[in-house]
Order: sequence, then structure tokens, then C-alpha cells
Amino acid sequence: MDCFKGTERRIDFSYDPEKANADLISKTDLSVYVDSCNNVGIDFKDNKLYLASDKKVFQFNSNNLTLENAYNISLDVTYDYNITSITHDDNYFYILANEYDQTGDIIKQHILKEIAIGNKLEIYHYFTNNNNNIIRVKCDPYNNLFLSLYFISNYYYGDDDHIITKYFMFYINYNNKNIELTRVGIDYNLERKGLQSFCYNHNDILSSYWENHDEIGITGSIDIYNSNNYYTVWNTKPSYTINTSYLGDDDFVCIYDMVFDGTYLWCLVNDDDKDAWITGGGTPYLLKLKPRW
Repeated sequence: MDCFKGTERRIDFSYDPEKANADLISKTDLSVYVDSCNNVGIDFKDNKLYLASDKKVFQFNSNNLTLENAYNISLDVTYDYNITSITHDDNYFYILANEYDQTGDIIKQHILKEIAIGNKLEIYHYFTNNNNNIIRVKCDPYNNLFLSLYFISNYYYGDDDHIITKYFMFYINYNNKNIELTRVGIDYNLERKGLQSFCYNHNDILSSYWENHDEIGITGSIDIYNSNNYYTVWNTKPSYTINTSYLGDDDFVCIYDMVFDGTYLWCLVNDDDKDAWITGGGTPYLLKLKPRW
């Protein structure tokens, strides 16, 4: 799920906390743990940060970011798999794992319900194809909902056959061992173009976006909405915005995943500032932000 494929270009920005509406507390290099943030999930529980990547979940003390545990996540598949997302409710962790066939296409997705990380309780299955995939799972504990961020790549732009990816949110329901998805909203307000991630702050939902402004360049934002309105009304106005274009020098437009711990907003980003091309590559970082709301 790279933000861009090297076809867009933007100008440089310098970090400005006033314009960003947030203070950058720390920037931590994650390259010792992960290759890129585009396939990594983040969660926060009981003063612990969790990174889900490849076949592991890394547990950190959030006060000093020391690594405390690295849990191996096992899944019985024929070829290969990786995990890309993690969330929790009051009792359980939920981990998204993608199963691949021999060509590398995702053929099946699994949500592992674990009473503790590495201690499976149940496994739910969703059959998919390489054009339509769940990329994030999130628990909304305040509305008792499970949601997924989902991309569909077979949308066509303009008069040519240029395929673009659009992002949607789905409610997750479980039918026995199978995952069932229901689109959030109604047909004309489903599209969440440029949506990369979302998380929760009490009854509010935070969503990260990117937009291409051509001459100005690529700009990004993290918007906060009332979650009940966000689920049903497409043109809901955000009550607060963090402008991600001001979180670094051409680095921090694409927020691959994020979690709010009640005080700080933790964001996974990639520093792909090679000749100002946004590629989804570069060094993976964990940003610790303090919003100014």
C-alpha cells in the first residue's frame, strides 16, 4: 500500500508546529525492526506500543521505546503470509494476516483473535483477490464497532484506462469463522480518497489523508471528526486538523498507520525524500506528536 508510485512530485516544507497544530516530540528510526512502514500496524495498550510486521509483533515500553518482547505469530498456510495490522478491545487483540499463493497474490486474509499476543483464541477468514484487500483493522471501543480500511484498485479515471486505487471503510462482522464486510455509509458517500489510516480519541475518529495539489505539491492532513457523523455523512467537516506537510522536509505526508494514547499521537511514516519523489520507500520512522487541541 505505497502512497505513491514515483509519479507525483512536491516542494519541500519545513516543520512548523504552529501550522501543523502539533508538536513533534520525537522521531525514532524503526529500520532495525521493519523495512518499510507501508505494511506495518501500530497499537497502544497499557503503556505499551505494539508494531505488527512480517511474522512478528514487537512490544515496546512507550515511555522510553525500549523493546520488551518480540512475539512470533504463527499461521498454517501452504505458501507464505505476513501480518500488517493490530488492534484490541477490552479483552482481546486482533491481528490481520495476509496469506499469499506461489505468485505472491493475496488469496485469503485472516483476523487472529488472541487473548494475549501469541495465544490464539479464534481465527476468522476472508477470501479476497489482489485487487480488493483489507489493509487495516481497528476496534472502535466507544461505539462497540470493528472497522476495516479497504482498498479497491479497479476504478478507472477519466477517458483512458488509468486504474486508480480508492479507499473505503467497512464494518466487520463475523459469521461463524468467516469475515463479512458491510460498507460504511451509502453509495454516494463511500469514497475516502487518499485515506491512509484512522484511529480513535473517545467518540472521535482521526483520519489521515493525502492530496495532490499539482504545482503546490502533495499535502497531507490528519482530520478529527465526530465518529457517528463520520460513519454516515461524507461531507462532515472536521473539528480539528493536523497538517502533515509541516512535519518535516518533504518526509511526512503519508501516515501509514497511527494510534492515539490519550495524550500523544503515534504515527508510522517513511522518509522517502529522494530527489523529492514520494515513493513509499526510504527509512521507516515512528513519530510521537502532541496535538494542540
